[in-house]
Amino acid sequence: MMGVNVNPYPILLIVNYWEIRPARMGARLDALLKSGITQFATFVPWQIAESDISHTLTRFIQAVTERSMKVSLILTPE
Repeated sequence: MMGVNVNPYPILLIVNYWEIRPARMGARLDALLKSGITQFATFVPWQIAESDISHTLTRFIQAVTERSMKVSLILTPE
């Protein structure tokens, strides 16, 4: 049974991390935190995951972890 304070219909925010310039990533995550958002999801297109030579995904996950946020990664074929 669900507790009194549990939202049975949670809204999940989607963030496209690859559209955020690496230099702005921390500021964007800080803005989400300021808004009370601590959990979100992001799509990870397979092509970007395979060719991520600048390690953008790794740096994104590190930035999320440093802020004690949670992110769900959704691997997609495109």
